[in-house]
Amino acid sequence: MRIFFTILMLFFPNASPLTVGSDTTPSRQAAITFPTGTTNELLGFTALDAGFTFADANTSCTYNAFFPTSGIVNLKNGKFYLANDFLINSDCSIVSAGTIFGNMGALLVSPLITATTFPSVSITSPLKIYDLTIYFPNDTTIAAPLYINGSCALIGSGNTITLNKNKPIIVQRNSQLLLQNISLVGLGLNTIACTNDSSVIVLKNVIASLDYDYNFSRGTLMFQHDVVLRGTNKFIYSATTTSTIDFNTLVFCDYGVTLSVYQQRNFKTPLYLADASSNLYLNGCSLIISKTGLELSQGTVCFDNKVTISCEARNATSGLTIKNSTNTHVRSKAYVNMYGNIVIE
Repeated sequence: MRIFFTILMLFFPNASPLTVGSDTTPSRQAAITFPTGTTNELLGFTALDAGFTFADANTSCTYNAFFPTSGIVNLKNGKFYLANDFLINSDCSIVSAGTIFGNMGALLVSPLITATTFPSVSITSPLKIYDLTIYFPNDTTIAAPLYINGSCALIGSGNTITLNKNKPIIVQRNSQLLLQNISLVGLGLNTIACTNDSSVIVLKNVIASLDYDYNFSRGTLMFQHDVVLRGTNKFIYSATTTSTIDFNTLVFCDYGVTLSVYQQRNFKTPLYLADASSNLYLNGCSLIISKTGLELSQGTVCFDNKVTISCEARNATSGLTIKNSTNTHVRSKAYVNMYGNIVIE
């Protein structure tokens, strides 16, 4: 019997999962270490005063608690499943990467935290999130690579999210990322990217600072409500997909920005304006169109201050065409320089 028990422990060292707390009786918990190889669980009326640690990458836990979490959260590349929203107290720190399955729930950062980073420390391994919405109540710097899977959102509540060229946000195949009510600082290089043309990034009420040239080469963009592009660098759209300025939406390209629509094949609809309430506002910026051209057949295009338009097309049929079905407005102070094959009907 003793030999059998020893063999069992060798092959199944953590046969019993750890269940913490209760669904009926409130309790406060000290630091918890979840064992490997099991499906652990945190139950409803559990208050975590000192956080929790996973044993290793083979550890998983289902979070079904109601109260905010304090202390150190160390996922060690394990899997964390949310059955309830995960509330992070001002004294809670996520200190390692892992995979968080949101189940269309949310990760809520305490508003008592002032300017912060997410995660709490710099991490080189990716933090993978699935079907999760993260709410940032204050200015935040991205401190780990974020891999977006399923339908995810980063909600800024009007705050600034500072991107990191060494810690990119990557939207995976057949996945969507919503960026909402955010001022983005550090956009450019590979700070936000899609892995595939089935990936979608939605910009909704976003002010984006182009601190480097930014080449959007894969995936699709959806612009919603007010989106402002600022800076003195290039926003290069080279993806072979059609991105959309949605209904009741303004895309405002401000002074110094260069919007470059650079297609590698004969594709004249890289940008679609949904209807007359879809506005592309060019304010003291530059618009460059590659030799494959661009055709705008509806929506509203506004020119303000000094705008430069350059088209590389060799003939009018493959140049820039703004159809007469598009509302075109030239403001009183506008001065538009046009080079190349451009037709405004």
